[in-house]
Amino acid sequence: MNNDIREYSPKEIKILDAAAALMAENTSAIGSLKVADIAAYAGIGKGTVYEYFSSKDEILQEAVIRFVRMRVEEEWAKAFAKPTFKECVYCAMEEMFASADGFCIWDLQLLSSLDRGSAETVFYSVKDFCIKRMSEMCRELLQRGVKEGLFPMPDLEVAGQAFVHLFGGFSLIMRVGSKEKYKDYMDHGYEMLIRSLQ
Repeated sequence: MNNDIREYSPKEIKILDAAAALMAENTSAIGSLKVADIAAYAGIGKGTVYEYFSSKDEILQEAVIRFVRMRVEEEWAKAFAKPTFKECVYCAMEEMFASADGFCIWDLQLLSSLDRGSAETVFYSVKDFCIKRMSEMCRELLQRGVKEGLFPMPDLEVAGQAFVHLFGGFSLIMRVGSKEKYKDYMDHGYEMLIRSLQ
């Protein structure tokens, strides 16, 4: 599978944005969504949609892949705009806290409405993209922490696991833990991250 980010034409973007908006508006109706609905929302003809995509499943899988990739890039851009290592890490956790409700459900609704092959395509494409981008971003973040004197440059594989545990654990805790204690969870997670990198 090619994991490079696909470039979309302006019309493809209109179609995918329309599909994403319709899916987000009514997650319980994703399975009954029709190409005609997507075309109408995008303000183009149904025939035009088929010039770019072969089926509704292809549209839906490309829409969620594009949405997740854009979201990852936006969240990390926001985090890296912060001036310090600590603020970057906290910003990333804040973004997870803000998206802890709803995003996963939307994802699961989408995957359950696709045929098995399409669902697997979405899952593996998003997974591969996230792993690749997480590695790149962790390396950049580590360099910032080293420059600040927080820790010496750690082994990248060990550091990657530390970040996966921090962000994965925080995301899970925010789904099942007390929302009122999220600042405590963030402080504890950050302290554990620094200890594992030193």
